[in-house]
Amino acid sequence: MKGRPRKDLNSQKLICHKVYFNYDEYTRFLTLAEESNLKKSDFSRKCLLYPNEISVGKDLIRFIFELNKVGVNLNQFIKKLNSLKNDYPVQVENFLNKTNPNEVVEATQQLQISLTVLDSIIKSNFNRQYL
Repeated sequence: MKGRPRKDLNSQKLICHKVYFNYDEYTRFLTLAEESNLKKSDFSRKCLLYPNEISVGKDLIRFIFELNKVGVNLNQFIKKLNSLKNDYPVQVENFLNKTNPNEVVEATQQLQISLTVLDSIIKSNFNRQYL
């Protein structure tokens, strides 16, 4: 036997069901299907059969990536500052005096807001499936 083995009957897609869209609906459908990284048929099947599962789109994945980068940078900054304060207390003190504390507080608040938004998305009433 050459090639790929045949699928069993339960996993074969044998039935076709047409769906009609208006232009705006079809444009939205194509956009959502593309963002999900699924084929159009798989995306349609998932939406119809598993409506409570949400897919994390490119924007949310990018948001998580950026949020992670901010957290890593903040952690590295604090770690470096703590390691330097024993050896160079005067330089660290000078650096802290030059740093605008309002900017640090604002950055920390923005990070907290972002984490809260992300937490509310994850704790939503939906099952989560990350693509």
